[in-house]
Amino acid sequence: MPASVVLVIAAVAILAGLAVLAVEALWIRRRRVLRRRFGGEFDRLLAESKSRRKTLALLAERERRVAGLQIRSLTAAEIASYTGLWAWIQEGFVDQPDSAVDAARELVTEVISDRGYQAEDDEQLLADLSVDHASSVGHYRSALALSDSAEGAVSTENLRQALLHFRSMLDDLVGKPAAEVGKPAARDPSPPQESSAAGDSSAAGERSTAEQTSAAEKTSAAEKSSPADQHSDLRNG
Repeated sequence: MPASVVLVIAAVAILAGLAVLAVEALWIRRRRVLRRRFGGEFDRLLAESKSRRKTLALLAERERRVAGLQIRSLTAAEIASYTGLWAWIQEGFVDQPDSAVDAARELVTEVISDRGYQAEDDEQLLADLSVDHASSVGHYRSALALSDSAEGAVSTENLRQALLHFRSMLDDLVGKPAAEVGKPAARDPSPPQESSAAGDSSAAGERSTAEQTSAAEKTSAAEKSSPADQHSDLRNG
């Protein structure tokens, strides 16, 4: 075989090898981006489809679908209402874990709907949530599985895990950890300024007493209604 032909074949082989390496490098970079974007959902799809092209197509389709939904943020009042309901559900877990998990599932479903996600089944809903909530969609998937299994004999520990998974999804949906929403503002550590006049001091004390009495009456009235009632009033309003 002529040397020139050998050189041409060698050059083609080298170029083909470089092209393969370039494609592989692009895929590695793309995979890194997708893992940051979709988290474990990307690896799950890739393992199921066993095809890079199909995985990319599925993820692109998810992005297009979610872009067409009317996704919105929750108002401060809605966040306070939902997190109040969660605290109520969590307290009830001690006495009735089954009912608490069912209530947690209903609450998260309601929040998802209020955010603008609409799907006919859980799998489509999970796919939609993976676009903007990749860090928590795995928790939601696990919570649904544990919640469905709760129809039979299930341990309290599994119910507790389901509640924790639902909590992670709720935290992500409301935009901040539920435990942090509605916390009272930190008090001003600076000492109050003393009045130079005795009359001013007396008047200030009377005003303070009146304000404390009014605040106590408001607090007592608010405590008479459950978080569920408050949430119902907010929704009806």
